[in-house]
Amino acid sequence: MKRTLSFLLALIIALSAFSMAAFAADAPKSKTEALFDKLYTATELQVTFTPDKKLVGNLPITTLTLYAKGKDLAIDTKLKFFPVRLVKTGDACYAYSPLLPFAYLSIDSKVIDGIIGDKDIWEYVHKTVDSARLLLAYVKSYDEKIGDETYLVEEFNDREHVTTKFYYKGDMLKRVSVYNESDKTTQVFAIDNYSFTVAPRIFKAPFGIDLTKLLKLFGVIKGLPIA
Repeated sequence: MKRTLSFLLALIIALSAFSMAAFAADAPKSKTEALFDKLYTATELQVTFTPDKKLVGNLPITTLTLYAKGKDLAIDTKLKFFPVRLVKTGDACYAYSPLLPFAYLSIDSKVIDGIIGDKDIWEYVHKTVDSARLLLAYVKSYDEKIGDETYLVEEFNDREHVTTKFYYKGDMLKRVSVYNESDKTTQVFAIDNYSFTVAPRIFKAPFGIDLTKLLKLFGVIKGLPIA
């Protein structure tokens, strides 16, 4: 569970990396810069993406959906074929399956607070964006075909070893590729969709039976900090 929460933070950092560009004052605003400006002023965010396999390791995770609205956070994923949702709203934190909303686990919210600290999540994003803004510079834009799809690519580098490419279909970011020349590695994030509005129902507390203490009593789950 802690590793899943760590991944949630990693996604926030990855999203903040959209700001990592330095643009000339008189240069036209790129799609990445415009998206970045939107992210910086957002108070709601919903994004569905497929992480690079190197990032998730052995976790049975494929596609994830991150939700952030004010101070509330949620993440949807599938463990193999079983959908799971983790929600932090106020001081409460829950894990359950949308297929079985009548049974859930309660988790101590300090599990998340211990990872992201005492900052508001948007404050953390803003600080990361401001710090990252100086790292990468715009290089060029061009079309690139992958399979049957042709994307507009905006390319940036850090003036040393790292090249970051943002792939667009229309105005929608669909893919981010980060290549490190020093170790010859590439990380790719495939983005299914995103928006800057989130339905309030996503953060509603599950109803029904809290199974946490019962499952710990029978040894089904171990080491989970319960609320």
